[in-house]
Amino acid sequence: MQLAEYADTPFIDLDTHIVEEAGKTITEIFEQEGEERFRSLERRMVRRACEQMHGVIALGGGALHDQEVVDLIKQRGLLIYLSASLTNLIQRIYDDRERPLLLDEHGRLKSIKELEEELGERYRYRQQWYQQAHLTVKTDQFETSNQAAEQLIQKIEEHVSDR
Repeated sequence: MQLAEYADTPFIDLDTHIVEEAGKTITEIFEQEGEERFRSLERRMVRRACEQMHGVIALGGGALHDQEVVDLIKQRGLLIYLSASLTNLIQRIYDDRERPLLLDEHGRLKSIKELEEELGERYRYRQQWYQQAHLTVKTDQFETSNQAAEQLIQKIEEHVSDR
């Protein structure tokens, strides 16, 4: 969001649009219809956002599981990977009960050890898509999102001027 504010451009949080489209929370979609249904909605919303808007689109971690989506984003804009260590990611999201992958079958938060194992597997698997980004910014070093946004703006300006 800070990037959009710095660039004075529209911002879309893909997960928010999926919730609006489905009329359900992400957790409800996962519980009632499964992850594949969620991913289908996600792909459709990425396509729509790429076709209808100019601005910053915040994708969820699994949005790039489809090479067609990666290619579409790269053709229509600049794909940026905000990388972070697995430990840092888990710390950032640990208490978020709206993330179904953090919950066990009884709706309780999984242990840090369980998350390190399960999310670590996903994290390593997703790298093949993330590494296709035009730009990568390592975010572990920043204390605030504003610092990350400033670094990102600098990298974008360098990327654009190199073209």
